[in-house]
Amino acid sequence: MKPRHSIAAAAALILIAAPALAKDTAPAPTVDTIVSSLTARMDAVAAYQARVHLNIHMHSFPFLIADLDGTTTYARPGKYSVTFDSLPALASAFQKVSGDIGDPAAWKQKYNVALDTEDAAAQAGTLVLRLSEKIHGQVDHALAYVDMASNTVTRMEWYYYSGGRIAMEQHFSPVDGVLLVDSQAADIDMPGYRATAQAVFNGYNVQVSMNPSAHPAAR
Repeated sequence: MKPRHSIAAAAALILIAAPALAKDTAPAPTVDTIVSSLTARMDAVAAYQARVHLNIHMHSFPFLIADLDGTTTYARPGKYSVTFDSLPALASAFQKVSGDIGDPAAWKQKYNVALDTEDAAAQAGTLVLRLSEKIHGQVDHALAYVDMASNTVTRMEWYYYSGGRIAMEQHFSPVDGVLLVDSQAADIDMPGYRATAQAVFNGYNVQVSMNPSAHPAAR
């Protein structure tokens, strides 16, 4: 008969090892689970409309600064737009970029999506998705930085075949129990011009989804 102390020691070793074993066997996030989480965050929203104020600063000729106002709209599935009350050429780049973030629920229709595990800029708790257009266009690829705790895309980067690059940071706040964008900051570096843009969103009018399984996901 084995001594009781040896049984207790064995039990202690099992308890110590259990968390490590559980961690090792936990499934790693996949593209499908990440996109599904991003999509589920918006399950409680059927559509919304908000006002947007945009400040654009050109850092190359003609060195203009402009303030613009407009409206952003979203409707499921994947219908997202930004329309400015007036649209000088200065604002067209930001309008296109802001709209191109789009709805993760519709990403797979337009892009081939893969995990980018080698991005050194990714912070702890952030996973990076690489989006490549299925139909060849101007964009070589885009990177979406996903904050896993909030299921939000906090940063997007677009890399153009022309050598241009656009990077946009996003911040979110709860609106009617759902995290929605309240500000964006873009750095636009394209052949022939450079600009920065700051956008603020407010006055949200949210149409709640009638889907009984939808639940607010604000954190």
